[in-house]
Amino acid sequence: MTVNLKKLIKARLPIIHFISVSFLGLVLVSLSYAFFIPLVYWSLFGEGETSARIARQPINLFLQEWGALIIALLIFGILFFRAYQLRPQKAKSYLLTAILFLLTYPFRQEIGNFVFDLIQ
Repeated sequence: MTVNLKKLIKARLPIIHFISVSFLGLVLVSLSYAFFIPLVYWSLFGEGETSARIARQPINLFLQEWGALIIALLIFGILFFRAYQLRPQKAKSYLLTAILFLLTYPFRQEIGNFVFDLIQ
């Protein structure tokens, strides 16, 4: 299946769908980064010096930092191609949300600090 870019650009963007997809994606990435990935690492490696040594290896550091984004992009990609077959308007929401997450994820610490500073 090929994606017709002109058809996708001309499709209307349903704002409610875009906001809901973005919010649910934010919840998915946040829970994955803060809860699911550390829980999986703890259940696989346990505690102690050996698990700390394993967790310090470069591939594990990469997965701990970027695993949540990789999972979210895979889910958005699957949902994009599935929605593109049925309704291109909704596919545009998934694509724009994936692009938004891809651009803002490297700044997640700074964004989180800014939000917490606003709350205090």
